[in-house]
Amino acid sequence: MKRWIACLAAAVLLLCAMPALAADYPLEEKLLLQIQKSAYRATVTFECQGAATAAMPRETWQMLKALAPRLSLTASHSLFRGSGQAEATLLMDGESAGRSLLLYNNEMMGFASDLMAGADSFYTLPADADAEQLLLGGGDGWPPVWHMILEAQRADAEWQARAEKRLSALRTELEIWLNSYTAYSTGSREDGVDYTELACTLPAPVVKEGVKHMLSCLYADEELLSLLREAVTPREAAAYLQPASLDALLPLVDALPLTGEAAIVRRYDALGEPLLDEISLPFPDSAPLAGLTISLRPAERGREWAFSAAARTGEEYFVTCVSEKAGTYAGAVRAGRAGEESPLIFTYTLTWEDGEEQYSLSTDKFERTVKGLLEIRPGEGMAWPAQSLSLEAQFSSGSLQSSATRLNAALTWRDLEGDATVSAVLESKTAAPFEVARLEDAENAVRLDEMGRGELSALTGRWQESCEDWLDALLLRLTGNTARPTGE
Repeated sequence: MKRWIACLAAAVLLLCAMPALAADYPLEEKLLLQIQKSAYRATVTFECQGAATAAMPRETWQMLKALAPRLSLTASHSLFRGSGQAEATLLMDGESAGRSLLLYNNEMMGFASDLMAGADSFYTLPADADAEQLLLGGGDGWPPVWHMILEAQRADAEWQARAEKRLSALRTELEIWLNSYTAYSTGSREDGVDYTELACTLPAPVVKEGVKHMLSCLYADEELLSLLREAVTPREAAAYLQPASLDALLPLVDALPLTGEAAIVRRYDALGEPLLDEISLPFPDSAPLAGLTISLRPAERGREWAFSAAARTGEEYFVTCVSEKAGTYAGAVRAGRAGEESPLIFTYTLTWEDGEEQYSLSTDKFERTVKGLLEIRPGEGMAWPAQSLSLEAQFSSGSLQSSATRLNAALTWRDLEGDATVSAVLESKTAAPFEVARLEDAENAVRLDEMGRGELSALTGRWQESCEDWLDALLLRLTGNTARPTGE
């Protein structure tokens, strides 16, 4: 009897604990981890309904309606014995109309596609190479810094916690440096609210001085450099995160074509509550924009972000965004000539619901539904209709760590003034790894990193022509007419 009581107690404890355990292991994280360690299969189908829409020419709309039910997209990914394979295939009437394949391992990656010239060739690169930099710029230039920033932001919580201790010291050093260029004053707003203002003006030479100062602080912190190396690729670490990199970066900072002044303004009321945070950034003379201003201030319904940009041709652009409450944002976009009233281009409202994970004991399954809706309404005189873009995505999985995770979603564009809708419907799930092709066995492999700039430029030109030929062939297969729809 005692044994049965003990088993029953253990079962009750296990059932009660399972929902709590899953709450610490979000479904989207489980999906990503399974994709990274096993396999994933997905299918996207398309739907298009309605007689017409003012958002596009009639010919384009009719072409879209004819294409949608006949097209679908399949995608798969698998890791198998140290090799990875990702494949995407466009299907027309159930038959392949274009296939792209990516193979990779720890050292190399390679891709091939029916859309590109030389479909039988695999174009290969070292695994840590930056394909965008190579194809657009050629050569072995510096890896893009933005990619490193994204990798650091995507790092796990444990790394973020360790890095925060070192980054906080760097931020303190930045604040100390800025204080030496900051002036304090007092004033009063039109609504009678008194404020204290901190204004920091930084001429271009001072900005360069500050950048070099912060770089020196960064490269003097070996612990921070070591942490950053954990989060980025070996190539990025070799380029930026070695002590010797500082000597190469300082001359590049001196050569930056900066002009004008950067300005930071902060205002606080008598209670220390923020009334305004604003930063203005100048751009080089060669840039299409003369400057950008970003501000954050309290609004009646929440907080308001405002972005304004001035073009060298005389136009000004304004974007506002108010965070009304959790998950709800609203704003407007305006554009016009400098010194003139800027007409309204459109207003928008964005709502987002993360949803909560729900556990069903009867099915032993966790589910969570995410919803988003963006509505855009044109300003007066704009020749296009109000429209919306909605997303509904559902994650689901059993409680076991090995249970497959499903992601089903629908993305729908809608003409709010008519009956036109276009939808893409995703059905996908993780799966056990399946055997994949090996890059080592690929024939006709072409090393992109061993090509000169002229060869790369000629190759990308052939790819563009091949993609255009593929599109013409697709339209011919659909309609018997190679003329592309107007409005493209």
